[in-house]
Amino acid sequence: MKKKLILFLCFVLGLVTVSEAQIFGDLGSNRVATSSFQFLKIGVGAREVALAETGISLTSDANSIFWNPGHIAFLPSYSTSFSYNRWYADINQTTLATVYRLEEIGSFGFSLNYLSTEAMERRTTLQPYGTGEKFNYYDLAAGLTYARQMTTQFTFGITAKYIREQLAEVNFSAVAIDLGMTYILDENDTRLSIALMNFGGRHKPSGKATPPDTQPVDAYQEYQTPSNFRLGMSKFLFKTEDHDILGAVQLNHPNDGAENYSFGIEYGYMKLIYLRTGMKLNVDGQEIPSFGIGLNKTLYAFDLKVDYAASYIDPLGYAHRFTLGISLPEGDLR
Repeated sequence: MKKKLILFLCFVLGLVTVSEAQIFGDLGSNRVATSSFQFLKIGVGAREVALAETGISLTSDANSIFWNPGHIAFLPSYSTSFSYNRWYADINQTTLATVYRLEEIGSFGFSLNYLSTEAMERRTTLQPYGTGEKFNYYDLAAGLTYARQMTTQFTFGITAKYIREQLAEVNFSAVAIDLGMTYILDENDTRLSIALMNFGGRHKPSGKATPPDTQPVDAYQEYQTPSNFRLGMSKFLFKTEDHDILGAVQLNHPNDGAENYSFGIEYGYMKLIYLRTGMKLNVDGQEIPSFGIGLNKTLYAFDLKVDYAASYIDPLGYAHRFTLGISLPEGDLR
C-alpha cells in the first residue's frame, strides 16, 4: 500500500515538474488570450458537464478520454460514446470516443472532437450586408490513447492528438499530449486523479489572410496550446442496493486564466435513473449551477446510456448537451 502511494506521489511530482514551464511560469500575470485552440476548453459529455465538469475522477463511458486518459483502463472491454453540444451563435460541437481493452496489454482509445459553423458571409465596411462571398470555420482534434491498470489501485494513460483550426484561408495546426492517472485510496472506491491536458509547444498560424479594406497579412505571432493542470477526487457519499449519491470535486489550473474549482453531486436510483447538478467557483459568467439527467438500460448484450445536461454562461444563456453511450456490461461503470 505504501509503495503504491509513493509511486503515485512520484508520478505527481514528475507531472508537475514537466508542466511547470508552460503552466506555472506565468503565475501572477495577465494570461488572458495567450493560448490558441479555445474549443479544447469546452466540456465534453453530458454527465461531466452536468456535474460542473468534474470529470477527471469519474468513469462511466469512453468520454473519459477527454478528461483523464488514464481512466479508460477502468472501462469494460468495449465502450463507445457519441456527444452533441448545441453551442452558442449557431456553433455545433460533435465528439466521438471509443475504447477497446486487450487483456494483459492495456486499453486503446480513439477520440474525435469537431466544432464548426455554417458558411459565413464576408463583410466589409463598404458592404456591411455581405460581398456575396462566403468562408468556412472549423476546429478539429483527433487523438490516440493508451492506458493501463498498473496495479489494482493505480492507472496511467496518455493521449497524443493532432489539432487543427481553419478560418477562411488561414489554418493553425499543432500536436499536443494528455497525461492522466488515478489512484484508488480505499475499499470504498474513493478516487484521487491528476491530469495534464493539451500539453504542447508554441505554434503559429499559416496562410494569407485578407482583411476587408486592408493589405493581406501572412505574418502571425506564436501561441501556446491551452494546457490545464487538473486535480480531482470523487467518492460515494451514500450507497445502498437501490440508492447512491456520488460527490466529486476538481481543481483546474489553466495556463491562460485564473485557477478555478468545481463541485458536483449525482443521485442514482436502482442504477437506472440519475439526477445531477454542479457548480463552478471563480469562473466569470458561470455562477448558475449546471444540471442534467441520465438513463441507463441493459439491452441484449450491451449497456446503453442516454444523458442530457444544461449549463449557463452569462450573458449567452443555456447550452444543451446530449450523450449516447454503449458498452459491454462488465468492468467499472460508475
